[in-house]
Amino acid sequence: VHLLLSLDRCSPGQFSRRVHIGWVKWLNRQTGRLGTAMAHRPRAVICDPESYALELVCYLHNHPVRSGAVERATDSHWSSHRAYLGLEPVPACLDIKTVLQRLSPKRKTAQKILAREVDQARYESRRSEFTKEVSPALLRRVRRILGRKVRVSYAVLGPESFVRDLYGHTPPTETRTRDLPATMADLLRSVAAVLGKDESQVEGKGRGLDQQARRIAVWIWCELMGRAQSKLANRLGVRPSAVCQLLKRMRQRRFGQGPEAQLIEGVVKRLQTLTLPSIA
Repeated sequence: VHLLLSLDRCSPGQFSRRVHIGWVKWLNRQTGRLGTAMAHRPRAVICDPESYALELVCYLHNHPVRSGAVERATDSHWSSHRAYLGLEPVPACLDIKTVLQRLSPKRKTAQKILAREVDQARYESRRSEFTKEVSPALLRRVRRILGRKVRVSYAVLGPESFVRDLYGHTPPTETRTRDLPATMADLLRSVAAVLGKDESQVEGKGRGLDQQARRIAVWIWCELMGRAQSKLANRLGVRPSAVCQLLKRMRQRRFGQGPEAQLIEGVVKRLQTLTLPSIA
């Protein structure tokens, strides 16, 4: 069973204990047995919803396709995909609004986007970050972000600001980029100004686009500010899944720690200046 849950401050361990304890008690009464019923604890991944909601839905809804049971996610009745698309009634336990509203305020439009994204991701292979326990690389990343050794019980996926919020850690000398009230227009103007580019080279479709400027905009909006990938994707004229894949490659090569670091810092400082409260 694969579940995509919004747990607020409840940890995956707390949730699974609440579910399993009641079920195991019932099972033991029915069968006259004692003890636990599960040999291993469930695996869990904690993700930033702004960065990974769409990506996770596409991945989970394609499990029947990946297993070879069906050709497309819409052919399976063993996932919630058909309910998301309005092809089946929505069960009381399923919240489809949270994901669909991230794609479009209009449900029909959001369902079309989701159907397209899930179908285009059907050839994606198993992803280790969604299926394995905490890897050494992930542990090193979390400890590097926090600047200290911590115990990591679950895989944690998301921008640096999300990891800090999750562990209740904010460096005293750092301005929290996630809290900046900057708009997308502010960001794109700032990127263009710092890099000496025209705004038309950063957003929209067509030739003459500056890829470095677009990468910096994606990194700051999604990784540092923790904002929704789908909104920026629409502004840049690309699919949300394209932004997901770009971020994945950028994280793998530690984007923002090399030659782009000073440019990113310059854009962030400009954003901070733009969003300072005015004094009358």
